[in-house]
Amino acid sequence: MRAAARDPASTAGRLSELGASEKEEIRRLVAQNPATPIEALIKLSGRCPGEVADNPALPLHLLADPGLLLTKDNRLAVALAASESQVAEYGARLALHPQRSVLKVLASNPALPPSLMEELEARDEWIILHGLASNPSYPPARLGELAMGPDQSLRVLAAKNPGLPAEVLDLLCRAGARRDLQGGGQATSPLSPRDRSILFSGGIFARELLAQHPDLPREEMDLFLRDKEVRVRRQLAKNPSLPLTLLVQLSQAPESSIRERVACHPGASHSLLEALSADPDPFVRKAVGRNPLAPIELVRRLAASDPDEDARGAMSLVLRRRGESAG
Repeated sequence: MRAAARDPASTAGRLSELGASEKEEIRRLVAQNPATPIEALIKLSGRCPGEVADNPALPLHLLADPGLLLTKDNRLAVALAASESQVAEYGARLALHPQRSVLKVLASNPALPPSLMEELEARDEWIILHGLASNPSYPPARLGELAMGPDQSLRVLAAKNPGLPAEVLDLLCRAGARRDLQGGGQATSPLSPRDRSILFSGGIFARELLAQHPDLPREEMDLFLRDKEVRVRRQLAKNPSLPLTLLVQLSQAPESSIRERVACHPGASHSLLEALSADPDPFVRKAVGRNPLAPIELVRRLAASDPDEDARGAMSLVLRRRGESAG
């Protein structure tokens, strides 16, 4: 069986039959055989991609039928897109493939020529960026941008990529990010002025981390008040060092999610909580009542007369937990 699988004199029918063998060794030998018909090679592409991509007769098949790479059956295209030895030869043609799954594999190929990498990046398509983010040959500076950016899935891929500069990941972690960059928590490590400058000029995720950092100087807090991204200003409202004057300003934000964060803040004054208890958004009013600093009389009033039934129920539960009644 092995001899027939590797023998270029074997018939097309016999090789096609052997290509369906349950034995991996036999399938690999058939995939390497220059006499194997193109139909069998396409079927083997998913299980023996490297061998098919390097089959010495494949260039002749593609020369005879250039459309083979662009068909709906993308198994051959995926095999070639993943092949480090063939991507220089076929990469430009594969970049025209209509299926994004092929482009993602192509973008992740470490041997992808820089010019083709730039061409794919310029398309700014989410699935292509996923391929580039996992490519160890992707420029370190671009990986750093992805690591600081708003897309969690791209950050996670960048964090796993050995090409990501260690100093970028270290800075983000010191600023409060999880090491896998899926999100952030409360930072405990101090940040130097240079650290803060890098984060401030970075992507949305980097600014989110900096905005909630407890060591953020007051003058830099003022800058974040004007940040164009709601999610950054929302993180600023979580900063435990936020002074009352800025809390008051944030309580007037048009976005209810920011006002809700203010209502939860441990630095909110009684007068600020009183003002937010009349907020038109029930989630903000519920956040007021759940704040441990909220006067019990205020919670009782919300439990008794809030216009939203769910909010009244939530406040009644708060009262029970605080050992009080709504009456």
